[in-house]
Order: sequence, then C-alpha cells, then structure tokens
Amino acid sequence: MLTRLPIDRRCEQHNSFKRLIKVYEEEPSNTTKLMELMQEVQKYGQPPMEIVREIAPGLDLDGDGMPINPLMNISTGEDECCIM
Repeated sequence: MLTRLPIDRRCEQHNSFKRLIKVYEEEPSNTTKLMELMQEVQKYGQPPMEIVREIAPGLDLDGDGMPINPLMNISTGEDECCIM
C-alpha cells in the first residue's frame, strides 16, 4: 500500500487552514466549528513552524509540537513551584 506524500498532506492542511481562516473571519464566535477545523488541520500533522510563529509569535513548542506553558515547569520537581 502506498502512503500519501508529505506534499499531499501539506496541500490538504493548507485547504483546512483556508477553511479555518474563513470561519474565523466570518463567524469568530462559532467556537464549535473553529475547534473542528483546528482538529482537521492537526490531523495532517504539525503545521510548519513558520505558520505557527506567524499565528502565535513567542509560542514555544516542545519536541512533540505541544505548547510549552512557562507557568508549568514540570522539571523543577514538587519542591519548587513556579507559581508560589
């Protein structure tokens, strides 16, 4: 069985982004639809970092592409709470 080429996934992802942007511009309060479209974008893989940086400047991602929350530094251990 042949697998989809990365370029095909990026094209599908791009089309999903266009739908997401259209809904965001026309129906910004339609959170249900926006969440569905965001999940659709993610099913094609992590968006290119260039796009992520443009959408969310200053956002740091871990090795899995998940956002890093500066208030949740789990490497400090239980004795060092970054909030207190």
